[in-house]
Amino acid sequence: MSQQPESSQAQARFSRRLECTVGWICVLKKEYYAGTELKIARGLNDRNVYVLGRIGDHKVVINSPGGGSHGHALAHEIATDMKSTFPSIQIALIVGLGGGAPSMESDNDIRLGDVVVSNKVIEYKKGKETENGFVITAPPIEPPQFLLSAAMSLSYELMGTESLQLLVRRATANLSSSCISYARPELDQLFESNILHGDDGECCCRGSSPAESSQLVDRPSRRPDAMIQMHVGAVGSANQVLKYSQERDRLASEEDIICFEMEAAAVMHATKNRVGTITIRGISDYSDGHKNDYWHDYAAMTAAVCAKALLGHVGTKNVTHGVSDGDGLRRLVQGIMYEFRRRQRDALTDGNLRQLVEDALEEMVLLCTYITEVADKLRGQRNAIAADMDAVTEQVAAVEDCSRLVRVYLEILLQLVERNGERPSWGRARKKAQQAKEGAAKMERAMQLIDILIWMGKVLGRLGRACEHPVAKPLVDHLRRWTEVARRAKKLMLVRRGGARDRMKSMLVSAKLLIELGAATGIELLGKLGVEMYEYADITRRTGMAGEELNNWISGLLGAPRATARAA
Repeated sequence: MSQQPESSQAQARFSRRLECTVGWICVLKKEYYAGTELKIARGLNDRNVYVLGRIGDHKVVINSPGGGSHGHALAHEIATDMKSTFPSIQIALIVGLGGGAPSMESDNDIRLGDVVVSNKVIEYKKGKETENGFVITAPPIEPPQFLLSAAMSLSYELMGTESLQLLVRRATANLSSSCISYARPELDQLFESNILHGDDGECCCRGSSPAESSQLVDRPSRRPDAMIQMHVGAVGSANQVLKYSQERDRLASEEDIICFEMEAAAVMHATKNRVGTITIRGISDYSDGHKNDYWHDYAAMTAAVCAKALLGHVGTKNVTHGVSDGDGLRRLVQGIMYEFRRRQRDALTDGNLRQLVEDALEEMVLLCTYITEVADKLRGQRNAIAADMDAVTEQVAAVEDCSRLVRVYLEILLQLVERNGERPSWGRARKKAQQAKEGAAKMERAMQLIDILIWMGKVLGRLGRACEHPVAKPLVDHLRRWTEVARRAKKLMLVRRGGARDRMKSMLVSAKLLIELGAATGIELLGKLGVEMYEYADITRRTGMAGEELNNWISGLLGAPRATARAA
């Protein structure tokens, strides 16, 4: 394979952060191996951390789990890190092993190797002790409707000729791995709930032969072509393994839980409901004391096959490319900075450091361009602020916050270039530094949007409080929302606004918007104020009036409506 040009490598690194919209999360190595064995079209990947690829029309990233502990803490860490590196992720699939809760009475005939897809996640260990026993207080966490619809659509499909068993057989027919066998184990034993596991090594579940029939639940045989099935239902999530059959039966009866696992709730909390999350679990045991590893590999594979099939029922209309919220924009910038610091520690030689700085500066240009585009889009949303105040306020604050982080990051890179600038080998880095500064300057110009929003909030808010005329009352709530936008944005942002010159530009735009508002509402007072503000701002811009004089003028101007309204 020929090596990509350096410019395309930087572009590819930046693009892959924004293009991956599906995160495939696995905690155990067995779960990871099963997921990466599937025929997923491979793309660029950081081999130490992730595998990137495509499933249908979706670009997917699968994390490579490390060794050690598992459960809520590790799942939360994996989800947080993945969302930081790939801020465009909008769907999270938690794919791996789970313990089944079979119940013949409720038609939940769950067998080993079956797959459970969650329609809700219940944190069954979060609650309180009462006189009547333990009561779960945590509300169920549900996947978004489009993922539930996809799960039901897949479930109906698998009831026809395209069975889950057939999909698994196809997936495992020509595996690249020769060290793991994904053959279906023969022995599937469900012990009666009163048959507890013996810890002395003599338990009947340890043998290779079936246990006595009196110890097992009598279940009807399945058809040879339907040995594994998919179920949709409630999944119980806690930070510890459930290995007690009677507790399993109680929760299955009272909460309708059909599967138990340890990660789903933590991932959902980590993504703060901003990512559509669903868990897909291959059943490897029955959540009792008779646990073993015999079914782990096969159950991990059935879950992976089902997850891949599920994505085939999720339309691309349910995802958008690029960062979709203010929090994602922050994560994009922070993720780039974190990766640079990590790679900087590894750059032990001058050659490695120089290449690292060149790559970082090239990515800086792309980052500044992207933030500028986001700011331009926000400028186009100014007429929708009243209807979607919270979203616009968050994005405004995020853009300003990210521009501050970019300036800090750029300063670090420029210092590295200056420190080594006399060396001939750093000539290319100097050119890239100049390009990065030009990109940052364009980004700064786009930040004028922030001042426009703040000034409009202040002017219109104070005008709304001043107006008492009945004609103006329908506008008061609208104008108060403008004030709230300004207040929230100012509170969220970490950087002071620009100087008097930038405020003049902002005021000119604000005056134009005020004139438009007066024309749209038919309130002559607003139009007159807009004209007067525009004329004054234009004179002030040309004469260089001080900021204090400007504030005095605004205070005087906004005192006029009260007198006018009272006179009316």
